[in-house]
Amino acid sequence: KNIDEEVKIENYHLSLISSFPQFSFTLEGVSVSDKYSNEIIFIEDVSVKIDAKHLLFDKIISINQVLINNPNINYIISDNNGDNNLNDEEVKDIIEMSEATEDSDSQNENKISYNISNYEIKNATIRVLDSNSNEIIKINSFNHNGYGVFADDILKLETFTSVEGIKLIHDNEIIFDNAGIKGNLNLNLDLENKIYSLDQNNFSINKLNINLVGVIKEIDDNFDIHLRFSTPDSKFKDLISLVPEKFRKDIEKINTKGEFKVEGSVIGLYNENTFPAFKIETLVSDGFVKYPDLTESVKNINLLAEISKPQSADFDSTKISVSNFSMSIADNYINGNVFIENPISDPKINTKISTKIDFSKIESAIPIDKGDKVSGIINADIQVKGVLSDLEKENYQRFSIEGDIDLYNFNYSSNNLVNDAFIKNANLKITSQYLYLNNLNFSIGESDITANGKVSKYLEYLYKDGTINGWVNIESNKLRTVDFASTTKKDKPATTKIDKTTTAKIESKMELIVVPKNVSLTSNFDLKIFDYGKIKAESITGKVIIRNQSAGLKNIKMNLLDGNTIINGNYSSLNKNVPKVKLDLKITKIDIQKLSNTFDFIDNIAPIVAKTNGKVSSKLKLSSNLDNEMNIVYKTLNSKGRFTTNNVELSNTDFIKEISSIINSKELNKDLKVDDLNISYGIENGILKLSKTKMKIADIESTIYGDSNIENRTIKMFSSLKFPRKYLNKETNDLINSAISISESLGAKVTIGETIDVNAKIEGNISSPNYSLTYGPDNAKTPEEYLKKEADKLIENSKDDVIKDLGKQAEGFINGLFK
Repeated sequence: KNIDEEVKIENYHLSLISSFPQFSFTLEGVSVSDKYSNEIIFIEDVSVKIDAKHLLFDKIISINQVLINNPNINYIISDNNGDNNLNDEEVKDIIEMSEATEDSDSQNENKISYNISNYEIKNATIRVLDSNSNEIIKINSFNHNGYGVFADDILKLETFTSVEGIKLIHDNEIIFDNAGIKGNLNLNLDLENKIYSLDQNNFSINKLNINLVGVIKEIDDNFDIHLRFSTPDSKFKDLISLVPEKFRKDIEKINTKGEFKVEGSVIGLYNENTFPAFKIETLVSDGFVKYPDLTESVKNINLLAEISKPQSADFDSTKISVSNFSMSIADNYINGNVFIENPISDPKINTKISTKIDFSKIESAIPIDKGDKVSGIINADIQVKGVLSDLEKENYQRFSIEGDIDLYNFNYSSNNLVNDAFIKNANLKITSQYLYLNNLNFSIGESDITANGKVSKYLEYLYKDGTINGWVNIESNKLRTVDFASTTKKDKPATTKIDKTTTAKIESKMELIVVPKNVSLTSNFDLKIFDYGKIKAESITGKVIIRNQSAGLKNIKMNLLDGNTIINGNYSSLNKNVPKVKLDLKITKIDIQKLSNTFDFIDNIAPIVAKTNGKVSSKLKLSSNLDNEMNIVYKTLNSKGRFTTNNVELSNTDFIKEISSIINSKELNKDLKVDDLNISYGIENGILKLSKTKMKIADIESTIYGDSNIENRTIKMFSSLKFPRKYLNKETNDLINSAISISESLGAKVTIGETIDVNAKIEGNISSPNYSLTYGPDNAKTPEEYLKKEADKLIENSKDDVIKDLGKQAEGFINGLFK
């Protein structure tokens, strides 16, 4: 009545006569689906058998069998905004119905007894998905059966449960896989005296056996609880069986020794004002683990831990004590202890950890992934003592943290890495006020890093969501990003060289960089050589300031592409869905050809650069949003700047080739020098706008202006050129000279200059635009048409009627030449 789900039953069977004195009733193909038609429950069949004789004559409901066969349950927990909650009126109706039923039962003098000979849930599969926490629980082969008698207010129930496989996944990480549970639960419920007994219940998790026994008495509004549990006959190997399968290998073959024991109790009163006392003790003594294929062992494993709370409503009175934890791994040791009081309100902590490990010996006692190899020595001593509130109040003198971690000659190699990672030495000093990296000498492949630094307020960062402050200095003789590459190759390359295919894969895609919040860090760096794929830079110095989920670049100087670069700016991931970048760049005499070969995005803006030689310098400001692969979102790109050129040559560009083709000139099919430029430009929301700019290509004077849509890669530019006649083909120039000679022989002085006006229009796709040319102010379609119109103008503008008459005669000859 109160749910939205749809229930379907494929078939049913009812037997009253043929099975007498039993009533038999079976439902087949029972399914429950939600309003989206997702199947929540499907049960192959449900059957009930009732003893009719006892029901009719003895007033005893005797259920011989209840069987739920092969149920499959899928349940999703998600935010539903209370859609499935009962409203107040429905709750009121249910309460009234319940009270009326209780009154009716209390007036019934003829009590009915219930016997359940057997009930069973067979081979159930249960899946639970919590979409809020990204948690999945899957239970395979769940089997449960039992029987019970309910008579004279006494209920006796005996059950047995087994589960072959439990899988728990949290945030895509497998916490448990194929965990098994089995055991019995026996209850004796005295409803009249309100005494509930658990009689020697035993169950196991994997191979760990647990015993539970006790009594719960209901006294007025209190529950008097006396429960005890223990792990009888348990061994240290049983404890290892609880470790998730992916962290234990060939557990059946492992040689183990040692004692393991857990004992606990829950004793006291429970009501709305208080909770009973509890105590859990765990003991591991002389634990020993040896893998069959390894020469060394993990031994002297000892643990003594206790969690306890007195009778109280305050769980803050809980105490946690690990008075001893120790082990030795191939003559390496780990020792420690932990004591915690007031864990909820204001934890009081006292702990100490000490270790010395030679990693080269560890692999002789603990298996590591095939192909992995670790060596080196770590020494660590850390002690923590104090009350957490002193940290919150910055009373560091009252909260003590002291520690040193030293690492020497640490080497790590793996099939997952192309190169071995090596730390020659590193030292980290820990106090309650700061972490101080005294030194770090790291190398991988051809790359090396030397660093030191200090961060403070790290405890506020960990416990109070405070802001961590600090600085770090980084130096490197050579830093190649390709040296940090991972690989999926089964066989590790014999050398650190990486082919072009591998490099291309590394460069092809970047992941979004999210600057961590609550971090205020200044990084000073000095890199002699930096190599990121095509980008080769030298003598890099400057600062990166991380603050407010942004990285500020301050005076980043480098030698790049045979020139110099200075960068200031900011990268912000405050909104990780819309990261932003702002840059202020100054570049000096960068090689244009290398610029084009290094940065692919240049082709989106100016493909002509690829066929240009020379140097370029620029000052510019730029801002843009970025996508999730750190690429510029062109429609948000805004920039203003100026650039100048030095010794630029155009090497047979499409524009020059198109002009040469149209006017049939071979003189332009060679490298043309461009006079030094000084050009201002602007980009507004991805549209490049160029105001009228004068430039000179060889001895061709020109003016260019227009715009380009960078995202759509379209261009619409205009250019006017003073085109020297010497670049016209010989036939055209011969015609022009003949016309002038004829005019002069007739006494008319017709003068044609050494240049002709050419108007160029460039539009279309920026990689392969369309070019169109016209000539002169009247936009003549050919040079000949243009020259003829110019001759006409000279004749018409003549004030001498005689010359005008002679000019007209000359015009006739010129027209004849140009036909």
